[in-house]
Order: sequence, then structure tokens, then C-alpha cells
Amino acid sequence: MGYGYSSDAGMSFLLSRPSRKWIENEHAIAFADAFPVTDGHTLVIPRRHVSSIYELSAEEQSAVWDLVAEVRHVLLDRPQAGRIQHRRER
Repeated sequence: MGYGYSSDAGMSFLLSRPSRKWIENEHAIAFADAFPVTDGHTLVIPRRHVSSIYELSAEEQSAVWDLVAEVRHVLLDRPQAGRIQHRRER
């Protein structure tokens, strides 16, 4: 996680574009990828800028994965739902 943002300015820009933001919780936000490789390509990122997901508190990590599950549920409910993929940081 934390990829592509060198400061909080990146998050501010994202939040200023509400058309891409579609699901959120207290600690994470999901938004449509600007260059999707599949229908429904969605990014889920923590609200707090960190270099690695492991720098998040247990509560924040849980919120990120809860949001991933919520996004998956929404995408699977779509009539055109295909294969859902996710990538975990190694």
C-alpha cells in the first residue's frame, strides 16, 4: 500500500475527485483505478500515508481488509461480475 503517494497531497487530490471515490470507512478508501485493466478495477488504500501496510495499526489494517471484502461483495453483485483479484504486499 502506500505506492504512488510521496505525501498527503496525493490523498488530498484523490479526495477532491469524488467521482472516483466510491466506498470508504474510517481508515480506508476505495476508488476506481484511473487506468483499469479489468472492469471494476478498484484500489483500496489506507487514509494514513505509510510506506508499508505493516506500519498501520491492527485496527487500520483490519479496516483496509474489511473494505477490500466490501468492495469484493459489491463487485460480485454486479451483473457483469468476473474474476476478482487482489494483491497483497510481500
